[in-house]
Formats: sequence, C-alpha cells, structure tokens
Amino acid sequence: MRRLLAVVTFALVCSPAWAGAEPPRLEPKRAGAKPLDPRLGRGDLSDAFVESVDSDRASAASRDDSLMPDLRDPGSPDGTVMGSPGSRERRPNSFWSPLSNRLINEPLSDLSPFATQCEAAVLPVGDDSVLAVYFDSGSVVDGSGRLTGWSLSLDGGATFEDRGAIGSHPSRLVDQAGGVLARDPFSARVYLATLGPTYPRTVLVYRTNDPVTGFQPPVAAYELYYDLFMDRPWITVDGFPGPGNGNVYVLSRNWDFWMFPGMRFSTSTDGGSTFASTANQVIGFQSGEGPSLTVAPDHTVHAFWFVDGQYPAIVTRRTSDFGATFAPAVVVSPVSLEPFQAGLGLEISAKPHPQAVASSAESGRIVVVFADDAPGVDHADVYYSESFDGGQTWTGRERVHADSGTNDQFSPTIAMTPDGARVLFTWYDRRRDPQNWEIGLWGRIAEVESTGLEFGHEFPIATESSPPVYRQDPLLSPGNFMGEFGQSSADAEYFYVAWTDTRLGDTFHRNQPDVRFAKIPVEGPGAVLTTSGATFRTGSCTTENDAPEPGESVSYSFCLENIGSASTEELTATLLAARGVTSPGPPQILAPIEPHGNPRCLDFSFTVDPTASCGGEMAASIALSSASARLALLEFPIRVGDSGTATYGPFENPEPITIPEGQVSIPYPSEILVSGVPAGAGDLSLALRGFSHPFSPRDIDMMLTSPSGASFVFLSFIGGFEPASTDLLMRDDAISRVPLEGPLSDGTFQATNYGCCDYMPPPAPTWPNPQARPAGLETFSSTFGGGDPNGIWELYAKDRIGWGGGSVDGGWTLEFRAAAYACRCEGPYFAGDFEVGDTSQWTVTRH
Repeated sequence: MRRLLAVVTFALVCSPAWAGAEPPRLEPKRAGAKPLDPRLGRGDLSDAFVESVDSDRASAASRDDSLMPDLRDPGSPDGTVMGSPGSRERRPNSFWSPLSNRLINEPLSDLSPFATQCEAAVLPVGDDSVLAVYFDSGSVVDGSGRLTGWSLSLDGGATFEDRGAIGSHPSRLVDQAGGVLARDPFSARVYLATLGPTYPRTVLVYRTNDPVTGFQPPVAAYELYYDLFMDRPWITVDGFPGPGNGNVYVLSRNWDFWMFPGMRFSTSTDGGSTFASTANQVIGFQSGEGPSLTVAPDHTVHAFWFVDGQYPAIVTRRTSDFGATFAPAVVVSPVSLEPFQAGLGLEISAKPHPQAVASSAESGRIVVVFADDAPGVDHADVYYSESFDGGQTWTGRERVHADSGTNDQFSPTIAMTPDGARVLFTWYDRRRDPQNWEIGLWGRIAEVESTGLEFGHEFPIATESSPPVYRQDPLLSPGNFMGEFGQSSADAEYFYVAWTDTRLGDTFHRNQPDVRFAKIPVEGPGAVLTTSGATFRTGSCTTENDAPEPGESVSYSFCLENIGSASTEELTATLLAARGVTSPGPPQILAPIEPHGNPRCLDFSFTVDPTASCGGEMAASIALSSASARLALLEFPIRVGDSGTATYGPFENPEPITIPEGQVSIPYPSEILVSGVPAGAGDLSLALRGFSHPFSPRDIDMMLTSPSGASFVFLSFIGGFEPASTDLLMRDDAISRVPLEGPLSDGTFQATNYGCCDYMPPPAPTWPNPQARPAGLETFSSTFGGGDPNGIWELYAKDRIGWGGGSVDGGWTLEFRAAAYACRCEGPYFAGDFEVGDTSQWTVTRH
C-alpha cells in the first residue's frame, strides 16, 4: 500500500533501463481500476489547516467557523473535508489559488518502486470528459511491457479514474512511453500516438470514438526493422472543412545512424486505420528531435523540431499537399545547445524542444515556443516566436515569462483556443526556490492581436513547488529522466494542463513522481495570494528582542502578495484565535491587491498564548473573505522566544589526506571523533583545508559517513580540468554549488556531485550511497539529520583516473548547528537563558 505524504511543480522521453531486453516482472500493479480517493485531488494548502486545527480541540473551540473558507472537497459527493494521509511534516498555508491541482493517476495502486508517472498529455473529449495519457512505469510490473498509462474524467476534471495500461489487447505492438493526443472535431474520434516496442521500431497510433469504452488495438504509423530506436512522436488531425479534413499526421525521430536517420513523417487518410507507406518519409536528415505538428485552416501542415549539431536551431518545414512534398527547411531561431544542456541538463533531461500552434482565425499565423540558454549565469528561459506568412519568416524571439532573475524556466507547452483568440503558455519554473532546485508549473495567457501577442500577467499553476526526482525508479535508473515534454489543450472556455509533480511520497521514496491536472479559465485564473512575511512591531515585555514571549501582548505586520492574473476584490481580513494566538484585534478591510505589485500589509494586535512553549511555533491564521464568498485562509508561522544558533565544534583532524593517482586515500578513511552534540543537530558543515589537485580536481570523489553508518557522496566531478589549490567549506544553506569548471577558488558551497552513482571500495559502505545534487537528490541534512551525531565520522576519498593525485593538505573539520531559544519577558538575556543541549559544548549567536 502506498503511503501518501501530504502537502506543498515536468514533462520529457523516459528511457527504460531495460530497453531492448525483457522487462522486469513483479506483482501486478492493479487488481482492478478504481476511482481516485477524492481527498487526494485538492492541490491547495487548505487541507493542512483542517488537519492541524481539528486535531487541536482547544484551538478549534475558540475559532469562528463562519470566517473559515469552505474546505469541503468539491470532488467528494458527501462533502468530505479534504486532507491527505501521511506522516510528512505539515507546512503552513502560505499560498492560496483558485486552481485545484487534481491527481490524474492513482498513487494507491503503485505497489512497487516502479511508480513513475510523467510526460502527461491532456485533452477535453466532449460531454464534460477529459482524457489524460502519461508514461507510467507502474504498469510494467504485470509483465506486458506496456508503459503508457491513461486516466479519464467524466466530470470536467474534478476527479479522474486511473485506467491503468492503455490496452490489454493481445498484440506484438506494445507501447513503451508516454503519448500525445489529438481529436477530430468533426468525427469526435480521439487519437493517441506513442512509442512502440524496441523491435520492430514503431510509433503506435491508438484511436477511439468513445474514451469510456477504451481504445481500439493500435496501428503502426511506422514499422522499421533496421533502426536503433524511435524517439517520441507528435500527432495532429486536420480539423478544418475541405480537402484534407480528417487526415491524421505523425512526426517522429528515428535514431538509425546508417540508413535514412532523421525526422519521419507519416499520413493516414482513412481515420487512422492505416498509414500510407509511401508517405512514410524523412523530412529532416541526420540530426533533430522534439517534433511538433500543427495544421492551418488552408490544410497546410507545419512540422517543427530541434536540430542539434554544429548549428543548433529550431527549424520548420511545411507541406501543402498532405505530406507528398515539403518546402525547404526554415530556421525559426538559433538555440544555444551546449550551455543549455551543460546547465539544466546536469540535473534533469530537458532540451529546447519546440511546440507550435496555427491560428484557426488568421491564415498564416503561427506561434512557436521553446526553451533555450539565457544570458549570463541563467541556464534556461522560455521564448516564443511568431510567423505571419505561413512559416516562411519569423519574428525575433521574445521571452514568455516576466521573471528576469537567474532561476530556471524550461519545458514549455502551448495551447490555443478554438477561435484563435487566446494562447496559453506553460513551463516549469524554479523562481520560488532561492537555491534554484524545486520546480513548479507556471503559465501566462496572451490575447492574439493582429500585430502580435498581448500578454496578461503570469501566474503559478502548481500550488506547491516540489523537488526534481530521478535515478530512484529501477526502470529509469541511472538516467536523469523526469520526462521531456507535455501537452496542454483548450476548448472555448478553459485551458487544460497536466504536469509531473513530486509533492507526495510513498512507501519507497520521499518524493514520488505523479501527474496532476488543472483547468484554467481562458480569461485567466484570477488572483493568487501568497504570504510575504510577518514583522514584529511592538510588544508589552521590557526585553527588546523583537520576538513574542508567552503571554505577551504584541502587534505584527502581515504582508500579502498577489501573484495571479487579476486583482482581488475588496476583502475582509480576520485574525483567528487559533494556534497560539489569543485575543486577536478586530477584522480589517483589505483594498484590492493588484497582480504582481508591491505587497499589501496589515497590522494586527494579539496576545501570545501564555502556555506557548519557548521555541515552539505558533501561526497567525488570517481568514480572507469577500462580500460574496469565504475565500482563503493564510498562515504566518511565528517562532516563540528570542532565537539564536548554537554552534558545536569545530571538530578537527589536521592530518593531511593524500590521494594517490588512481587509488584510494591515505588514510582510508580519515576520522574525526564528535562528542557533546545533541541528537537531531543535523545542520552540518564540512571544511576541506588545502584541497588540491595538479591537473583535474574532477577526478576526486569524497564520501562522508556518520557514526550510525549513514553515508553521503558529497563531492565529485567538480572543478573541471584546471589545477586546484583551495579551501572549501560545504553546508546546505550555501547559495551555490562548487563550480563544474575550474579554476576553483576559496568559498562556501553546497555539497556537489556532477557525476552519477559514485561508490567507494571497502571498507567504505557498499553502493548505492546517497549522492549530492545535482547528480543525486540528497543534502547533508537529508542524509544525517535527526540522528545522533556523536561518535566517529569517516571521510573516504579516491582518485578515479590516473591523471595525477590529489590531497587535502590541512585536513578537515566538522561543525554542527542547532536552533536555540530563550524566553524572558523582563530584564536582559544571558547566554544560559538559551535552551539547547549541554551548555558547556556550544556558543550562541543571537539572530
């Protein structure tokens, strides 16, 4: 049974580790399809508030329920209060969005470590039905080898039923990836294109006239017996009246290096029953991947893809005779392949694949979107370009998003409303994480004007950011795949989007890739609110520490931001008597908050609960309501008492560590004895004094092990091929990683591993060992936090390649930090007032 860990946003080709071999066989994933637990469907954070407040009867008794937002799950017929089971630490409600983040797949049916869902495509298919398909490694465990999962909603996306693998038909044609969807608006037939088996090399096309009854057996759009493999396809249907209406077009890359490699185009003129072999032609030779297709009202088919090689670019070709011939290729935009892959690609597989839409209302109007390396240290931004003459010429590219910082944006999708009036762009975005790690899905809607696109405000679609996840599913290890594409869609009223999301965990992994769904009104979602800080203003205690004490009367300034697409209404803000807040001040009127403007702040007074524990966390819970509805509840976490940091150490081993060429270090391991540190002080820093290598520091691997036996590869593949002689201090809260390329300089960095799957010879702990980011997913605190740090710590090092040896001439040190708190309403503070562990072993720095 999969344990769900609730609360806090890709899409790319997931390459099976066993491609070309027999798939692994485990117990079946599903005993039978069943609807999703409706409690899992809500993506905002209101469910966390219900869990915490309802479990605290004393606080619940004092709150005014008339001020609470409606937290019943609209997907639950009995109005069950939302809340996901699990043991993950609760986060405060710092975010409110009108967009629900519904789970598309059923996590409870994943009964093994084969449990990756990614590369989601979503499409409205009529009668309030929404179809979603995605890569699903959980379906492979029945031994069939099918990897295309699908789900269906019959209530407009409020709930989804996970249907498992795409088909149980007896066939040698077995799907092995996620898929792309298309629908014929005249016949209502739905098509799904996905990769077929490793031999013969195929792209499969499924079709159905009624998704409720499932799909017919697939037809091969290509069937090739000499290719290395096929890469993920794109499919589209000519939905315009006249010659060509109902034609189905498929484009995919075949990776044959000897006979006709490149982008292959195929056509069906009989509703997907057959694909003409004469139209199975190569339209882009040698290099290229990431196909996209769109059909214009004049029945011209436009093909797009990304070309790598010496002159990487987004290119397009068009056919006006249903695929019989193609016009010469046109460059849409050059792209900077190497910086893009060398930056973003070190963590997850993401490339500058294009997606395009042709306007149904304006002949010759096409919009294409793609990601590329950005100027400076920014690895990736999302750009668009337009054509007004049927793809013959293109405007200069423009950035889609408004974020001008250095965080990454990548893997975009595009969808246009049927009338051609609006376009939605979506992309993965890291702007909400200062360390540029966690990912959320963002979007921006533009109105299609005669002279160009008129953009509205951008907005978050995922209500929580979550970390990238790779190398944990046995089917996908050791690659760095989370999916390489997604597909969004639109009807007259809504945009439909799906994405990979890792906010939940399961029995096997801390974070697990699922696919989620949101339905966005074509005008935009409206206001999206987030907290932007709580500031202590005044207090009744004589101790001037700008911190609340138990029983103290205080005033705080609470600030909100609107990061949505439209202004809020005038709101009433009410501070609730809950979670440590007593005697709150009266409600206040909050004037409309403009999107993406300055924060709007409210001053409230209240009394801290006299029974609050020193160092405990309270939360100011502010309910927001308009004249017509109870809207949201946002929480501002506040720590009780004066805060400081207790530092333990440094604990040192000054003896040099010699790392001979191509060998393990001397000594192996080097040891440090730690004592007097309280359990749970997992905020660790490690210093290497005089780290050096004469040719290539990237040859050095280092692993740290704790007294309990936990191990962590914290340094590998850093510094390039430049000589190094430097002091490195590594800690989780550092701003940046150790550089990939040299020369290295002194500094404070995060633990860093740019390689994959490093191991150390015995007596080091056996492989696999947790790996530092970006090659792995771990940090010092995720590996060692919560344990007892006292005892012998070991540092193992080795030189992988015989290009000179390295050393740590000044030895190494460890230091531990833990939070310390003191509460004294009157008089000055003394060091002994701070409460943590054995006071003889640490020094306190007040915040």
